[in-house]
Amino acid sequence: MPVVLRSALLIPLVSLHIALCSPPSVTVPFTLDHNRMLIQAEFLTPSGSWLPVRLWVDSGNPELLLASRCAADIGTPIPADSNSFPVSTPAGLRIGGMTLDLSGVSARAMNEPRWLFSTMHIDANLPSTVLARYDVVFDYPARTLTIAEPGSLPLRGTPLPIAVHPRTGIAQVDVRIGPDSLSFALDNGASYSFTSVGVLTRLMKNAPGIPQMTGAYGCANIWGWWPDEASWKVIRIPHVRCSIAPADAASIGIGTGTEMEFTEIGMVGVPDFYAGGVSLGTRYSRKTARPVVGFLGPNAFRNYRVHIAFSRGLVAFERGATTSLPDMDIAGLTLQLSPDGGWNILGVAQHNGTSIADGIQAGDRLVEIDGYAVTGATMGTVTDKLRGTPGDHRTLMIERNGVRSTVVATVQRLM
Repeated sequence: MPVVLRSALLIPLVSLHIALCSPPSVTVPFTLDHNRMLIQAEFLTPSGSWLPVRLWVDSGNPELLLASRCAADIGTPIPADSNSFPVSTPAGLRIGGMTLDLSGVSARAMNEPRWLFSTMHIDANLPSTVLARYDVVFDYPARTLTIAEPGSLPLRGTPLPIAVHPRTGIAQVDVRIGPDSLSFALDNGASYSFTSVGVLTRLMKNAPGIPQMTGAYGCANIWGWWPDEASWKVIRIPHVRCSIAPADAASIGIGTGTEMEFTEIGMVGVPDFYAGGVSLGTRYSRKTARPVVGFLGPNAFRNYRVHIAFSRGLVAFERGATTSLPDMDIAGLTLQLSPDGGWNILGVAQHNGTSIADGIQAGDRLVEIDGYAVTGATMGTVTDKLRGTPGDHRTLMIERNGVRSTVVATVQRLM
């Protein structure tokens, strides 16, 4: 009599076979969309087939978040009347032929907020709880992501100690900004670097004349979810220094005197109201090993190969090709995704007291940029269409109360 495998047994057996055949490391290309790292991957379905998915690499979030349509495709549907619902972790995840360990990772399927997936056109994230089980290399100049068994990759560049939360897998690094010693999480899943408005105010007081602007434009426009992002303060910090104490160097086996410096790092100050009535650092510290004041995002890393050796408590930065275009050379608009995939304007940048475009106001809908129809485009695509060299012009079609008009906006160096 032939043996019949029940479906309940099929997935574990398939997963075991794949795990045994999985390579110890993999390097895959990534794309950046609004500074967020996106990769191609596959989830294992109940039928034993692999579903192609697009993942957002997110070292600042411990939970696996699934778009509702993706959750349904892998056999963990979300109730239609629920915005967010805990679901079973997918039976398997494969990136470039390497099967990753998802055991014990909590998963949540989401109908809302839709912008979490729609702004990037993604299916799910790759959370910190998974990344922390490996050595990972975010090579921004080469646009590649490497995932390898822990301890298997040699460190290149400047090594620095990190603290890693044992449950969330989120890493943090200590830095000096002027007279302040501060700790920041390393969050490549964000679009920019963020702290609380209180910390930002202190940094501005310690460095009079520091470049600043009012309004979250470019990648400082984190999601457009908060309606007053157009009033947030943003500064450019000339020097962010990282070093290691001799005692710490000896404990992790690296040389004393190790130091590196990030330069010209933009940072946004988030009002406490948007962090649940507490500072951003206080809220974020709930998932870090020690208190942090915020997080360093991809705008700090974009010229580096970043190797996070979680198991060794180290991060190594190796400088690569320098991105030539300043991140705030842009026709500055604060944008918000509408439910139909269109883009609404929350704010218009002022430069030296003059608007970058006459005839635009908050509440207008952005229809086209230089003839490019923006409805259905990702946030990164729309933002990049607004960039250029100071003095360039961008022809914008806007819509107000159902009437469309054309406006010329000027690219300015906002900060």
